[in-house]
Amino acid sequence: MKTMRINLLMGILLFLPLTLVAQKGKKKKEESKRETTAPKPVAPVVPDTPVDEVPLDKTGKGIIIEFKPPYKYMLVLAENDEEGRYSHVFMTDSTLFPKRRVSYSKGIRRKVKPQDLLTPSSFRAGMEISFHFDHYQRTLRNIAKEFYLDDDYFGKAKVSGILEFRDGNRAIIDGQEVRMDPKAEVKGQDEWKNKTFNSFNQMQLGAELTVTGRRDTSGVIFVKSGTMRPVEISKDDLLMRRAINKALFMNKDVLQIGKDMSYRFVTERNLFAYVNDVGQKLIPEYLKSLDPNHPDFINFKFYLVHDDSFNASAYPNGTVIVHTGLIKQLENEAQLAAILGHEIAHVTQRHHTKSYRTGKDWQALADFGSTVTGYQTGSDVPAKLIQAAKDMYHSSYNREQETQADRIGLQYMFMAGYDPRQAAKVWSKLARDEKEAGESPEEAAALQYVMNASETGEQRHDNSQRASDLAATGYALRSQNYAMLAFRNVAAKKGESVYSSHPRSLDRFNHVNFLLSTAFAYTDFNTLETNEPDFKKVQTQLKKIVVQPAAGVKTPDKPGDKKKNSKTPGKKPANNRGKTFVKPQ
Repeated sequence: MKTMRINLLMGILLFLPLTLVAQKGKKKKEESKRETTAPKPVAPVVPDTPVDEVPLDKTGKGIIIEFKPPYKYMLVLAENDEEGRYSHVFMTDSTLFPKRRVSYSKGIRRKVKPQDLLTPSSFRAGMEISFHFDHYQRTLRNIAKEFYLDDDYFGKAKVSGILEFRDGNRAIIDGQEVRMDPKAEVKGQDEWKNKTFNSFNQMQLGAELTVTGRRDTSGVIFVKSGTMRPVEISKDDLLMRRAINKALFMNKDVLQIGKDMSYRFVTERNLFAYVNDVGQKLIPEYLKSLDPNHPDFINFKFYLVHDDSFNASAYPNGTVIVHTGLIKQLENEAQLAAILGHEIAHVTQRHHTKSYRTGKDWQALADFGSTVTGYQTGSDVPAKLIQAAKDMYHSSYNREQETQADRIGLQYMFMAGYDPRQAAKVWSKLARDEKEAGESPEEAAALQYVMNASETGEQRHDNSQRASDLAATGYALRSQNYAMLAFRNVAAKKGESVYSSHPRSLDRFNHVNFLLSTAFAYTDFNTLETNEPDFKKVQTQLKKIVVQPAAGVKTPDKPGDKKKNSKTPGKKPANNRGKTFVKPQ
């Protein structure tokens, strides 16, 4: 009996798990069956009502004209947008500002990590951007999806140039601000081969540095590593300076270049001194501190000549010529400093030698520069050298050199205490004041609007109400759309109408704004000067001077001038002096 009970109990224990497993399987099968037989959800009924417009998926590039808190609206000068369709862009809560272009899958934006996003405040007036947006064709609304900064604003960077300013771990190289990371090292080359530098204060001003690192959206490059080598004036530079010294003939009244190109000096002492004083402030300290007899010393001299064209020019020996027409058309001393700083940069960066050394006439210039005797300054000068001097007077630089001179000149004027925003105004003035352009009053007003909106990197009033109004109506500002169109019309007319070798005024204006929106973005401009009152006094005095042609001085022929028939009865030969309009080189 006892054995029977034990066997029965064991049977129950063995059967129980099998029963539980069977019940679990049955339950799972029933649940699966319920899922397969569950009724499908019914799609909501969407009324088939007409839509006003379907957004177009667009991408574009352009320059920020206006963007400020609360960062809900951006005015953009977009490329290839003649009608101004994409000028007015609105932000939503889903608008992103990623560091790199984001990808989409079946129309859905992939997730972007927070560390890969920039803040809206990183985007400032004057910056070049790419943007992805929905464009509503009928109402001209543009709703931004993403904004991207150009790669030049951040990421890996490499800079080569002369170390011109330094302050501990901060320096200016090639007109750009660089800072040493805590563990950065700069290794010496050539005669400094076995030296290592950890601070800019340990380095020699005037040396050539090549540094690599990363650039952030402030425009500052944080140095990881680099090299430095000593720089001395080359034989070619010395020959070029000697040749130009012989090619330029000057007395107290006249600047003579060859036999057919002459300019009268402004002899009023206070006017001459004023221009020279402004120029001397801009020369970098590492050059001014050299002994005048030092071979690397450049004896900068600034001369004011009577000519109504808007022009200035520089020579490799430090001679800088300023036309009275330039003074008459500028607005303040800071603008004069912007142009003089640009001309000084051409000399300090030795652009003349770099331009001519590869030319077919270089050997003639070098041979003449090496001749100590045998020629009297201003006479018996070879024709090739005279032509080179004339070319330097008008234009002898490529676009890369012009851009570098703009960048470095901006630092020269800033270090001298001038407001660098005035440099942008110079180029905007060139873009709108050239008389031959013949723009209508409406075009001029439109151009003025766009320039005023961007040239200083400032916004004149909060635009939150404007954004709200535009969003409510669904329409962009028609007047500003016309402004964009007119801006392009004027810019196209200006184009290359002065020098084919110079960048367009608009290009230079944009480049200066790029610098203002990065390297100078956080500058306190209230501490900087324009010195307008002093400049206006000089300007007023200059305009009162009546210039009489000097005996024996021939007015230079200008490109495109037609020779008048001086033998026509009852008519005197026309004096075309002062009729040209030439960009500063």
